[in-house]
Amino acid sequence: MTFGEHLQQTQPIAFRTITNGFVRHSPSHAYLLIGDSGTPLLETAQWIAQSLVCEHPIPTACEHCLSCERVLRGTYMDVIVIDGSTESIKKEQLENLQLEFSKSSIENSGKRVYILHHFDKTSPQAMNSILKFLEEPTPDIVAILTTTNPSRLLPTILSRCQNIRLVGQQTHALIASAVEQGVTLEDAHILANRMSTVELIVEAASDITYQELKSIVVEWFTTWAETPDLCIYQMQLSLQTHAFDRQNYALLLEIAEFGFKNRLKLEQGEPVVWETLAAILAKPATMHPEKWLALILKAKGELLSNGNGPMIMDSLLYRGYHG
Repeated sequence: MTFGEHLQQTQPIAFRTITNGFVRHSPSHAYLLIGDSGTPLLETAQWIAQSLVCEHPIPTACEHCLSCERVLRGTYMDVIVIDGSTESIKKEQLENLQLEFSKSSIENSGKRVYILHHFDKTSPQAMNSILKFLEEPTPDIVAILTTTNPSRLLPTILSRCQNIRLVGQQTHALIASAVEQGVTLEDAHILANRMSTVELIVEAASDITYQELKSIVVEWFTTWAETPDLCIYQMQLSLQTHAFDRQNYALLLEIAEFGFKNRLKLEQGEPVVWETLAAILAKPATMHPEKWLALILKAKGELLSNGNGPMIMDSLLYRGYHG
């Protein structure tokens, strides 16, 4: 089994999201792979790099040609990997990378790729040094960043990349066990990213505040489907009637993120997990879930940086509908 086939089986959403870009001949100029410890972040980054330089793409990497093999061996000259898993990525390394990529391409594919593994282990100064590279992309250069802690990345970096989340096997097991205990499938998926045990998931699923937050998101999507012009007003009105703390707002963003992931599944022809919301999610003609997912990830980072929940939500809604 090739890694691509393995990824398709174990990470179907991530696989489909990445593959769609190659099918349309428009892969992203910058990917951000997000996952827990133990998820194949570096392997997925290498597979994307292989897909970009493959001699016989189908449309992603064939994984058998010489170029694909050289990417894995680390001998493909136009694919550079900087690994932050053992020590932090230094500003000097990123400056040298930019200097190297200012030169002409060495290989025949014409594509140049850099992989920054565990990019969260980078100083803010080093992150700023790569920001211009991301803000002014060139057609022949592709960035692939990986992280287990996206909250440590600059919001501007989060917004410049296509965010792709990989799900750990431990999460799958938690979800299955929670469903066996009577938790709905959508609640298990939402809460498994925040809770470490089945008992905590079962308790949280019946919590009144959680159910209120979930109702607000359902009302948001319902308004979007029926009277889209009232979306911002309706959300602001709903939030004003509750005294939510920062943790509540973080959970609200998690629930909204899950809703947009289900809309993305619909657009990709895949079965949704939030079945009770499927008909509502299918109604809006355009929703741009990938854009909203990137905005939500940015908002989550702002919230972790001692941000004001109501202001962050207002900003998210404005950027989503008018940005």
